[in-house]
Amino acid sequence: MKQVEFHIPEDHWVAVEGLKGVYNKILNEDKKIGRVSLLQRYDAGAFTNDIANHSYFEEVYLIEGSLHDKSLNETFVKGSYAYRHPGMIHGPYKSTEGCIMLVIAYTPQEK
Repeated sequence: MKQVEFHIPEDHWVAVEGLKGVYNKILNEDKKIGRVSLLQRYDAGAFTNDIANHSYFEEVYLIEGSLHDKSLNETFVKGSYAYRHPGMIHGPYKSTEGCIMLVIAYTPQEK
């Protein structure tokens, strides 16, 4: 993984396949060890319909806006943090006003 001192990442948002109004901006990725840091943006009114469940750890910090968990019927606001183990069920989500989150995902390492 290349080390990089403070810089302004390219302003390049990529649409998340199958999720209208949801975009990722990769900050750092190491495919060899299965780790990625990214910003995820939901446009105002964007939503997901599926419950998520994946094979990696995930940490999420809500930087701005709000995100509503439709299964829990709970809205998370700026400053909220989530830590998810592999297999944890979460979502679906909706963001009425839009939001930006820092997402760090990494694959469990064998010992």
